[in-house]
Amino acid sequence: MLLYYEDLISSPNAVCRQILDFLDEEDTHLKSTLKNLDLIKTKILAGYQKIGSNKAQYSGGKDPIYHSKNFSLREMHIVDCYLKQHYPILWEKYLKRYKTKI
Repeated sequence: MLLYYEDLISSPNAVCRQILDFLDEEDTHLKSTLKNLDLIKTKILAGYQKIGSNKAQYSGGKDPIYHSKNFSLREMHIVDCYLKQHYPILWEKYLKRYKTKI
């Protein structure tokens, strides 16, 4: 099963149901987990800190492309080209959807 972080952040309910369907499991704990999702995200993301800062810096789970904003479009395009050239199967299957538009 192929999962994308961005899909999980933007549609946690739908993605969790897909995972449970894939595993052929019931959604017994899904409602309680999703009810506490903000608390769970806060605990998980509290570990991310910006270098040189005592204050935790993270998107709060609301911005799925938060970390990529630290790179210029040119830098991301260079990485895209490298991955596409050296790992074409990986590029087509997983990464093409993130292609940088310059």
